[in-house]
Amino acid sequence: MLKIIPRELSMLCAVMFCCAASVAQAQSQPQAIGPAQVQEYADAKNEIDNAVRFQAPKYAKALLKQAQDALTAADGARGNQNTVKFTQFTRLARAHAQLAIASSDLAIEAEKLNEANTALQKAKDELSRLAKPN
Repeated sequence: MLKIIPRELSMLCAVMFCCAASVAQAQSQPQAIGPAQVQEYADAKNEIDNAVRFQAPKYAKALLKQAQDALTAADGARGNQNTVKFTQFTRLARAHAQLAIASSDLAIEAEKLNEANTALQKAKDELSRLAKPN
């Protein structure tokens, strides 16, 4: 059986307390936003610009707004040096921007399909009219 005398016990408690204090201090200090996070932010901002070029304001206004709001929240987290929130909001902004692009692309293609169907129906009607004997 291990026999611990009071002096050794107090030293052990002191070491454990110092370790716990250093861990708590490390967790409470904000971590700097690194180059990888800054690049992710730039990528998200570029993706929002792409969404605007892909007519997201016309076809996916709500998704574009969500992307812009998430980027604004990332700016706020950056100001508070909250690396985790900054990264989360940056990734969310990029995801919403990509979704806005995809949604806009789908809406544009749906319009093209509708126009093609209308033209096809007009051609069919014209063929039917020409095929009828006068």
